Amino acid sequence: MYPVSNAYPIEILKNDRVTDIYGTITLTNGTVIELTKGDFAEAPDMNKICSNSDTWTLGSVDQSQLKFTFYSELDRYVIYGAEVELFFALWLPEDEEWEEIPLGTYYVSECTRAGLHKLKVILLDDMDKLDVTYDGATVSGQPYDILNLISVKSGVPLGQTQEEIEALPNGTTVFGLPTKTSIQNYRDMLRDISVCLAGFGYIGRDGKLYIGQFSKTSCRTIIADHRGNDKISEYQFAYSAISCNKDGEIVAVGTDDDQLLDLEDNQFLQLGLYITVEGVLENILDAIKGIKYVPGSLSLLKSDPSFDPGDLITATGYTSGVATLMPVHKMTWKWGGGQKIEAYGEDPNIGKTKSKSQKSLENKLDKIAALENDVLVMQNVSEVSFSSSWELLASGEVALTDNKKLLFHAAVRVNMTAAGTVKFKYQHNGVDEDFIHECQMPAGLHTVTLFHFILGTSIQLNQFDVFISSSDSSGTVERLGFNGVLTGPGMVRSGFNGSIKLSDAFEPLVSEMEMDELTETISLPTGSPLTLSLADEFTPVINDMEVDSLTEEVSITREKEQFYLVTENGDGFVTEDGDHLIT
Repeated sequence: MYPVSNAYPIEILKNDRVTDIYGTITLTNGTVIELTKGDFAEAPDMNKICSNSDTWTLGSVDQSQLKFTFYSELDRYVIYGAEVELFFALWLPEDEEWEEIPLGTYYVSECTRAGLHKLKVILLDDMDKLDVTYDGATVSGQPYDILNLISVKSGVPLGQTQEEIEALPNGTTVFGLPTKTSIQNYRDMLRDISVCLAGFGYIGRDGKLYIGQFSKTSCRTIIADHRGNDKISEYQFAYSAISCNKDGEIVAVGTDDDQLLDLEDNQFLQLGLYITVEGVLENILDAIKGIKYVPGSLSLLKSDPSFDPGDLITATGYTSGVATLMPVHKMTWKWGGGQKIEAYGEDPNIGKTKSKSQKSLENKLDKIAALENDVLVMQNVSEVSFSSSWELLASGEVALTDNKKLLFHAAVRVNMTAAGTVKFKYQHNGVDEDFIHECQMPAGLHTVTLFHFILGTSIQLNQFDVFISSSDSSGTVERLGFNGVLTGPGMVRSGFNGSIKLSDAFEPLVSEMEMDELTETISLPTGSPLTLSLADEFTPVINDMEVDSLTEEVSITREKEQFYLVTENGDGFVTEDGDHLIT
């Protein structure tokens, strides 16, 4: 609120109050035209806003607007770009003097001829000067440094001192912009830095750039006799939590007592440690969480231009007898006319029940999502040697949300010892598919491309196996020489149900040396829920003696529904319930 005398709030509400309005129009050529109240054919009408029209937000950088019609013989094209400065004055009888309130500095953006001797003008403040394209230069520093940069680049002077900026929430925090940023101009930059300062950007009455704050203290009480058509909500609005998107992850602080303020991907919250960003969010939340109000609108019978966006006022005189707090998120004011104050805030009860159209939209989105293809990579983790018998080359296992066709394709590097015929066959859930891929290959290294459709089912896991053989030659597929994928809509990688199958091969030892002991070590990750016990029986191997059978017993205790697995390349992950085969 613009600072006024003690007599002003009393006199402004009187029916017999006396007001005046006057100012100047400065043309682009420097000509100054004086305006008095007799020059206005239509009273000045002012509009200011510091939040959007849906709910209470931070970071508004909206322009204020002024419009009026005045008597003039000037060519309307001369008026474009002219600077207009207006003042409101209230007569104070006891002091026998006028109290003056500046209405701001505006610039003519539109001018039309409203009659033979009248011009109608629409004026805006200087906020659009910040629409200068951001040049991509490195931006790093405290908020005052960033605001000073915005001021220099836009040509709009900064109206606050360094000490005043540093006193704001996060006012001494060092911020920076990432190299790749969505900031396109300095108005975008002002929006994001004002969010970090728990406020909004605006052009003040003196034509300078400011960061405004939302007040926690009521500046005026408006009784029912001084109001007209009120629209008051049946709920209260407040924020108790705040979040932002940092590097694709959500950072949030606060509680779920009231509403969540989502700062989305504010560009000044993308750099730095997560704990630093949490500290910034906590400071913002501390600045706004004490404001609890009733959204709605008030119509003041006696207009008062001393109100500013961000003010908090009290409305009394309701049948419940409870005073209602209401912030000024938007204000429209007309000299000699009424005044409307609006406070925005979403109903916290909306969204608990879904409308028919919302359900229909969600169903369509689900269907679209179901059409998106998922991918399961298949590779051989060890070298595979093959000849006349079928050798397992690779396996893949997926669950489906619906009966769908899966597409398999792969590239296989086959090294043939001699020219021959190579065959590939496929199995779906242990049953051979009615198709065999066959090709002739000379000796040496070759790449084979495989392609096959599988009709998957949603009632069981879909295991797909690929086998290789050669009836008239032999060869190998090197480790990771098989690179294939299963793709299809609604695929879900199968989980792990605690079933482990171990397959070990031991070659007989023929040597003049006695083998005293054979040791096998199985290492499990720390904290593994599996308990393995091994009992190995070995018969010493002596030259020319027959090697007895080698026995290995493995007992597994299943303790939990989920297990931690370590893949061959060292990656660890927690699997869900489902079959899992380790070979």
